Amino acid sequence: QYFDFQTDLTFEHLALRMLGKIIGNYQITSELAQGGMGAVFRGRHVSLPREVVVKSILLSSFPAHAQEQLKARFLREAYVQSQLSHPNIVGVYEFFTASENYYLVMEFVDGMSLRDLIKRQGILTPAQAIPLIKQALAALDYAHNFNYVDESGNRHKGIIHRDIKPANLLLDGMARLKITDFGIVKLAGESSLTRTGFNPGTIDFMSPEQIRGLEVDARSDLYSLGVTLYQMLTGRLPFPSLEDS
Repeated sequence: QYFDFQTDLTFEHLALRMLGKIIGNYQITSELAQGGMGAVFRGRHVSLPREVVVKSILLSSFPAHAQEQLKARFLREAYVQSQLSHPNIVGVYEFFTASENYYLVMEFVDGMSLRDLIKRQGILTPAQAIPLIKQALAALDYAHNFNYVDESGNRHKGIIHRDIKPANLLLDGMARLKITDFGIVKLAGESSLTRTGFNPGTIDFMSPEQIRGLEVDARSDLYSLGVTLYQMLTGRLPFPSLEDS
């Protein structure tokens, strides 16, 4: 396991240490979340009126054999996301490295996730759900056909998200949707940067081929978005996992 009780304590200490700290041109103002790779903070530019999200991994909290892979995944996330420019995809502003920390500065979406909206409101009407899904489809179509350069300078076409779910669909106050967390993206035609035996994604929203650990393509993202639409309109999942039953 990369993330255990000891690591939880380390990230809690990191969160306390980060408040008020300046990373590059951004001051950390609060903690937003903790996850399997690190912590997520809210920040603001020291001289411009810009609110941001700062993702961080504390490499020293992980075993030595895991650190190179974590750095590679974080670096890939920075390279890929920084090239994406679409109104329905969360933008990446900057990337910083330190002796034991990597930081990714991203666009802050002032609102809530689709998951939070469903929890608050319950079932969405078709009139509410369809415009949101159309925005997500526009973003995925852009990503699936995007031409970009990877961290090694090689050119590719097509980015697969692999973790489309309500929690990764953010909504601002004007009902504009933005897809976030391209941290486990698969570059079309490239091998994965994840550990052997680790299948990224959230099982309730995974396509059958992704659950089986098979090769995935753009259709897997569309399947996950379809599951998301089903939950939006019915308030439940089409195929809930055993742990949810």
